[in-house]
Amino acid sequence: MTSTQFTRGEGDYKNDTYTATRRCVECGTKHTTKVAAPAVFRWNQGALVQDAFPRMSASDRELYFQSGICDPCWKVLMAPPKDEDKTRRFRVSKDGPLL
Repeated sequence: MTSTQFTRGEGDYKNDTYTATRRCVECGTKHTTKVAAPAVFRWNQGALVQDAFPRMSASDRELYFQSGICDPCWKVLMAPPKDEDKTRRFRVSKDGPLL
């Protein structure tokens, strides 16, 4: 599965929910959550994900709508390397990072 799959639940539009399912692109773990139909509609109409799903955590929005990486994998990927000198600093120029 390469993107979030939505499965519609039962009920009218305002009380309806969708089940959102996505596999983490790093570890392959399948994640599932329920989202409100009006929120899915707002997102499909072009609302920013944080505006369409304000009650969803930032890590869940990252998984389901952005990178497809789950929170545990994100923490591992973004952790500083253990053997790297912590005093090293990077400068950024228009051509990219400079040591």
